[in-house]
Amino acid sequence: AVVSTQSTGKKKMRKMRGVTMLPSKLKDISVLAICHEDEHPEAYNNGALYCISPDALDQITPALLEEYKTVVCSLKAFPSLSKIARILRNKMPHERKGTVSPNIGSALKSSMQAVEWEMVDSTNHPDYYNVTVPLSKSDYPFATLEDHVSIMFDDIMKHKPAKQRPDEFIERVELAWSDGNLHLDIRKQISKHKATEVSVLKKKYTREETWGLREAAEEKQENIEEEKEKIRRELEERWTRVQS
Repeated sequence: AVVSTQSTGKKKMRKMRGVTMLPSKLKDISVLAICHEDEHPEAYNNGALYCISPDALDQITPALLEEYKTVVCSLKAFPSLSKIARILRNKMPHERKGTVSPNIGSALKSSMQAVEWEMVDSTNHPDYYNVTVPLSKSDYPFATLEDHVSIMFDDIMKHKPAKQRPDEFIERVELAWSDGNLHLDIRKQISKHKATEVSVLKKKYTREETWGLREAAEEKQENIEEEKEKIRRELEERWTRVQS
C-alpha cells in the first residue's frame, strides 16, 4: 500500500517514521534471540532461529548479524546489550519496535507482526511524502486486509501535525497487488461531503431550522457510509480475484 501525505505551510513537515503492530503475521523472518538459557525453549517454540545467552555475547559479530533480519531480547538480558551496541547498530532491540519484552515469546511475535514505515519524498510532488508498507498476504481473508488498512491508516494519522486539518493530511491511498492497483482519492471523497457540511453559528434556531440541521447531518453521515461501503465492496471483489 502507498499512502500519500501532504505537508502544508511555508516550512515542509519533517519526515516521520513509526512502527505499527498488525494482528496477523505478514512475514517469515530470521530472528536472533538474546535471552537467558531458561528462556531458550520458549524462544525456539516461537520462531527464533538461534538463541544466545547474555554471558556469550562475544559470539555476536557483524558477520553473524548478516544472517538475521531481526534481533530480539528479553527484558532481563537487555542491560547487557550496551557492550555490543556498536555491533548491533540498527538491529539493536527496542521497546518501541516490540523487540524487547519481559516475555521473549511476545518479543518474537511482535517482531513478525511489526511493520516499520517512514515518510519518503514523493517523486511526483515536492510537497508530499509517500509511505509504502505491506498489508496482507494473498491467502489471508478479506477481513484481515480490511483490518490492516484501518489500523495502518489510523496509526499514520496519529503523526499528523497539530496545526494541520485531518482532511488535509492524507491525500491518497493506493493498494497494489499482482493484477493491478486500486486508487482511493481521499481528498476527492472528502470534497463530496463538504457540500452537505453545516456550520452551526451562535444564534437561536427555530424548530424547523433545528430539524433541517439534524437532517443535513444525518444525510452527510449516510453519504459517508455509502462511500465506505462502495470502497469496501470494490476491495473485496478485487481481493477475491487475487486469491482465485
